[in-house]
Formats: sequence, structure tokens, C-alpha cells
Amino acid sequence: GLYWVKINLANLMDGAEDWTGTASDKASFDDRAAWVDANHDMLLYVADNPLEMQSLWCDNKTTKKNPSFQRIAAIKDYALAVREGVSKVPVQLDGACNGSQHWSAIRRDPEIAKLTNVSPGSKPQDLYQYVANISSEKMFETDDADPENWSWKFQQRWPDGLGRKLVKRATMCDAYGITPHGVRKYVREEGHLNWVTETLGKEFLAGAVNEMTSLTLHGLDGAMVMSNEGKDYVRSISDAVSAVGKPLQWTVPTGFRVTHKYPEYEPRVSQSTLYNKKYRMEATFGQDNGELDAKGANLGIPPNYVHSLDAAHLRMSVNRMHQAGINQFSMIHDSFGCPASDVETMRTIIKETFFEIHIQPQLALLHADAEQQLGAELPGPPATGTLDIGGVLRSDYLFG
Repeated sequence: GLYWVKINLANLMDGAEDWTGTASDKASFDDRAAWVDANHDMLLYVADNPLEMQSLWCDNKTTKKNPSFQRIAAIKDYALAVREGVSKVPVQLDGACNGSQHWSAIRRDPEIAKLTNVSPGSKPQDLYQYVANISSEKMFETDDADPENWSWKFQQRWPDGLGRKLVKRATMCDAYGITPHGVRKYVREEGHLNWVTETLGKEFLAGAVNEMTSLTLHGLDGAMVMSNEGKDYVRSISDAVSAVGKPLQWTVPTGFRVTHKYPEYEPRVSQSTLYNKKYRMEATFGQDNGELDAKGANLGIPPNYVHSLDAAHLRMSVNRMHQAGINQFSMIHDSFGCPASDVETMRTIIKETFFEIHIQPQLALLHADAEQQLGAELPGPPATGTLDIGGVLRSDYLFG
């Protein structure tokens, strides 16, 4: 398992500076292990002197999902592994934009399957940069050097094109039916446009956010054509069932029956007193009026449908791993972890269970479920692409 201790460490050190070479979770597994080997002596020194060498593992820039303490834990675990042959930190392997992995398999989309490592390749691919490149093409269409033209100003800021981080959050959430409002929220929250406020003033930020949102949506629409067709189809199925006053139901590959029920709620008035002043508030909780919220069901079906499949994938994988003798797990959504010595078994099982789910025509099964509920015929799913789903069994980087 020492090889996988190295991979886990290199993944966590992605972006760390002042080391020999650059750790990258976009490199091949062998290149990641080679980075650890090249920094072996320094890693052991850091493990023994973590406070003295804090600058080598502490990330003072990342505000969300800061990796600092995972890094030092992995460094100390590496030292323990090479000195005593023991590892106590789980090795985590993450899906490559997991929601889009599922949509690429559902739709048999060869392009997105390649970019999310559902298809085999010699090194990891990068869907985020692909989307950023399409957005950049749109940005570079303008050559109007107008100070009020945000695409032109973005070109001055990013003359080589937009980077993957600018579109990452939106692309990650696209598989779940992200709205323009959601994209705008991520553009604002991620801080990539803070320079606008700092250099031009706060009043200019809204214009910059709107333009970056437009570019991001253009990139997503250009990349996710087949995925979007799939989302539109599940919405149409949900609408058809909602129209007769029923919640859509379907069965996932584990046998779990999903009920996609969005009830309407009657507002309840809440009275409260604070500092001798009375406040009246309306809230929409607790009072199910017996009717169904068709709009809520329409908005919720893309994320809920995909999440039902990735939850089934996790559950199938854990059950199969337990049957194979693995009894320690570190799992959440699209990050699967286990002891280093069990990683090879886990990787095989992850691919096998993903294949078992998607060798079945999932949209056709959903269509059949809905027709049975309605007792009537519905339009069939859109035609699928040319992807050979069997390739996932040979993919090294489905989870990496």
C-alpha cells in the first residue's frame, strides 16, 4: 500500500510551493509517486519538525476546504509508513466531476466520458478547463477596447484565456441543474473578481459578475449538450407525472425505491417578541396542504435523479468491499477511501459497480417506471451516443 500512501500525499500537496517539482492531482499516478520520492528527505524532516516547516504544508490562501491539516497528517503518515510499515490515514480517491461522470454514462456521451475519465486514458483529463476554453473563445470574440466592455477587460486580466478555477464550481454543479442565479452566486463568492472592487470600485462588481456568468453559461451550454438533453428529459417525465397529481417514483440499482415528492406548504404565522417589540413572520414549514408542488419537482428532479444513482454506486461499492474483506471505510458522496493496503481492491470494485449500474439503460428504466405509474405512454428517452461503457473497467482515473 505504500504506493497509494504516496498518491494520497501528492493529491493533498497539489498546489503546494517550495518543493522539488510540482505536486499535481492532474498528473499520472506514477508521476505523483515520483514527486513524493523526489521530496522524500524533506517530507521526513517536515514530519519530524512540523512547526518549524509550517510554510511547506500550511495553506494560507484557501478559505474553503483548506487542506493544511490533511497535508500534515498525510506527511506524518508517510513517515510512519516508510519507517515502520504502518499507515493510519485513509487513502481518498475522488470522482472526476462525479455528476457529469454519471450523465456521460447515462447518455453514452463519448466527449464528456473522456473528460471525466469514464473512458480509459494515460493520464487524468480536465472537464473544468474544457469548459473554460469554450468560455474563453466567447470572451475573445470581442476586440472592442471599450473600458465598459467587460470581455475586453477580462482579456487584459487573462490574456491566455480563462483558467479552470473560474468555472470549476459552476461546472461541478451543472450535472445537478444549476441555474443562472446559482452560477452568478458562485462567480461572486469564489473571489476571482475581487480585483474589480479593489481596482475600480464596488459599484463595478455587478457588471463584471454578470459578464463572467454569461461566459460561464456559454461554456457549459457548449460542453454539456447531451447531459442537458438528459436533464430536459427527466424534467419532462416529472412534469407528466405531476400533471396527474402524483409524485414520480423510480427504483435505483440497489433496489431502493425513490419517491420524488415535493408537497406544497401553507404559510404559518410566527409571533415573537424581542426587546419588548413584537415581530410577525411568515414561514413555509410544517403545514403540508396535501397538494404537490409541480414546479419544485421540476427543479429538483435533475439533482435528485443523479444523486440517487451516485448514492447507489457508493452503497453498492461499500457492500462489495465488505464482502471482499474490507471493513474500514471513509466515504462521502464522490470521495471513496479505505486503508492503503486495500486501495487496489477498492478501485476494481468502484469500476465494476459503476459498470453494473450503467450497462443498464437508466433513462429507459425511468421511462418504464413513469409509464407504469401513469398507465399511459410517454415519449421515449433521447437517442444515446456512441460511448462503449465497458471502457470504464479499464479506466485508471475514474476515481483518482
